[in-house]
Amino acid sequence: MTKGEQALNEREIELQEQMQEVLKKGPRSGQEIQFMTDLAFIDVFRLERLPKGFKMPPIEQYNGKADPVDHLETFKSLMYLQGASDTIMCKAFPSTLKGSARQWFSHLKPLSLSKFIDLGRAFLTNFMSSRIHKTTAANLLAIRQQAREIIREFLTRFNKEALEVRDLDLMVKFQALSSGIRDRKLKESLIMEEPVDMCDLYSRCEKHINLAEVLTVEQERELRIERKGQDRKEPPVSKNKPKENREQREGKRRRDDRAWVSRSDVKPELAYTPLTHRRAYILNEVKDRLTIHWPTKMVKPASEHNKNKYCKFHQDHGHDTEECR
Repeated sequence: MTKGEQALNEREIELQEQMQEVLKKGPRSGQEIQFMTDLAFIDVFRLERLPKGFKMPPIEQYNGKADPVDHLETFKSLMYLQGASDTIMCKAFPSTLKGSARQWFSHLKPLSLSKFIDLGRAFLTNFMSSRIHKTTAANLLAIRQQAREIIREFLTRFNKEALEVRDLDLMVKFQALSSGIRDRKLKESLIMEEPVDMCDLYSRCEKHINLAEVLTVEQERELRIERKGQDRKEPPVSKNKPKENREQREGKRRRDDRAWVSRSDVKPELAYTPLTHRRAYILNEVKDRLTIHWPTKMVKPASEHNKNKYCKFHQDHGHDTEECR
């Protein structure tokens, strides 16, 4: 036997002897083993047992990286639902921690916690840097409807932000939504007849949304029908003649619509003071106050009228009120 083999055998015999000594001594008693999970609590908490039938509610363990307020509020809600006492909440909370959060709790000063509010305050103080910034009432008042954002998308975004504001006053929410709306027609409606409360404001917005969606569908359907009719009527384009683009065709259509205005309504154009409101708005305001001589119907056949345009003065399709001459 070589010297190396002899030394290996001696080491093996030595390890076997050590194992036999450990087995002879037996395991330590529960009093000799120190657990770090409950040293921070006072003796009364450590000695109290869990009530019969108590089950720890399922909750995601906190590792120190997420929002501590969200974790603490979730834990309290679940424990209150089970009617857990302050002592049980203290004993159960360490089981919802892991990683760096678990290490933080194990290093708390022994016998330093006598109630759950002290534990919650220490927890929030230590992990405050991980807290997610919450939306405030000032942030909500700064929200505005964007240029190409429809009112439904704006309401969805506004409600999502409003849910992030804690203890939001309904009057502040009402003012924020009212000032944030930029849709012209809805804004005019809210100014002419102010909503009574938040429920009325939401109801008005919902009616406007439904009306806008219905009109959009109708306009798209009429536009498809009009395009099909134009495709059938348009003669084949000559190879030598350049094809007209869409803007040129729309310009001709507008001139044709104006050409069908009744001759009795045609008057020489004069220089007037520029209007401060749209013609449709002015007509709507004065129609019941003044005696207006309404014009006769336009002579252009109704089948050739542009259904996408309506004149409130002639009360007929063919051109817009703003284009009326």
